[in-house]
Amino acid sequence: MFRAPFADEVENARETLRQWREENDRRSEETVELWHSVVAKNIKKLGDEKWIVYEQVCIAALDCHEMRLAKECLKKLDEEFPGSLRVKKLEAMQLEALEKYDEAFAQYEALLAQDEANAAVHKRRVAVLLSQQMVGEAVKELSDYLRRFMGDQEAWLQLCSLYLREQDLARAAFCLEELILCNPHNHLYYQRYAEIQYTIGNVETMELARSYFAQAVKLNPNNIRALYGLFLAASHIGSHPKSSVQKKKDNQRYAAWASQQITKKYQKQAEDLKIMLVNKATPLACSGVGLVWARHAHVTSWLDAGEGGEEVWLAKATRRSGKVLWWRRWVINQATRRFKRLIYDEAAALLDFPRYHWQLRCLTAKKETGSPQLQTFYQSQQHR
Repeated sequence: MFRAPFADEVENARETLRQWREENDRRSEETVELWHSVVAKNIKKLGDEKWIVYEQVCIAALDCHEMRLAKECLKKLDEEFPGSLRVKKLEAMQLEALEKYDEAFAQYEALLAQDEANAAVHKRRVAVLLSQQMVGEAVKELSDYLRRFMGDQEAWLQLCSLYLREQDLARAAFCLEELILCNPHNHLYYQRYAEIQYTIGNVETMELARSYFAQAVKLNPNNIRALYGLFLAASHIGSHPKSSVQKKKDNQRYAAWASQQITKKYQKQAEDLKIMLVNKATPLACSGVGLVWARHAHVTSWLDAGEGGEEVWLAKATRRSGKVLWWRRWVINQATRRFKRLIYDEAAALLDFPRYHWQLRCLTAKKETGSPQLQTFYQSQQHR
């Protein structure tokens, strides 16, 4: 449940919802949860801002398919603003959520008859068509929209994605050319345009792909995907039989440079990962062992399980009965399993590599910490 970090929950909820609106961040689940926990019972304290909050909560409820809440918000808005185009748009969105697409499309048509410049309604029409898997009609509708609103970058991106679904690479590339003109400093546009040219696959487009991958790397040197693209495109040109000798030498040099940059990036990530895992995993592993001992051996005074803490209570455990010695072995086994899962999951999540590729490196990084039993485990893993 959402908990306000400040004393005044209502004011904090107001600021949170306002921030999400200003950032165009839907946050539908959080918005609905915030409504149920704080806003609903204090809606009158928001003053005139409550109407825009009703609209925000209505859209969030439709996203979460909470139709009762959406209907309640729509009723409040319709009573306050009868005949409002914004309320009618919300009603059409409710019809969409109920999968009444024909009625929703007809209502959007009526709204456009009253206001042709309503960009949001044009986009909702495209959404209705896509919901029915009518990609061709959606492409036509979106193209008509872009003739009126040529500066809408999100619409160009959506049209590019639709063309890619239809495998129309030339038109998808045209959409990205428009985006590059709109925002020439966005490295992702260059990268995606280069990927499309690389997919086309002939010699001319491969050289174009290499150039745009290089520009993406220039704008953002940490773009690993663009570095891989530069390496692949340059390698392809360098090994193509129709390439001249000089062109082969140049592209082989480009590919070697990209390969060196990729290696440096991953080496730096590996070093940072080792440091992070040592700092993060050690207290977790120790605390996990300590909690099990405190629970099963009935320790009355629990000392803080920091580095080396487990040796203290394990030494105490050896002076107890044979049952405690059994718990000692069980606790070591559980801590080892917990630490292994943490190491492998962190490495796989951060570097997106298979687990087995990083097991030995991670265990080596953790070798110097932990109890003697855990160190023995690390050494045995290294000799495998």
